[in-house]
Amino acid sequence: MAEAFTARGLTVTLVEQAPAVMPTVDVELGRLLGQELCRHGVRVVNDVTVKAIHREAGSLIVAAPPRALAPALRCRSWPS
Repeated sequence: MAEAFTARGLTVTLVEQAPAVMPTVDVELGRLLGQELCRHGVRVVNDVTVKAIHREAGSLIVAAPPRALAPALRCRSWPS
């Protein structure tokens, strides 16, 4: 589904706590899936634990270890 959003011109970042996307499948298959997502314009960030997500000035701020998501991810928030 992430690549469908990039096809519509949106910026998509997939943050995964595991070493590869879809951790319930084989790790190598997860890596291949991650590469395919990247090929479709999705930014894939693995091995990151998101601590919190909060609103700030019309954006959603993702709190994670400093090295993991630099620069910090910001995205427009959905209307309330």
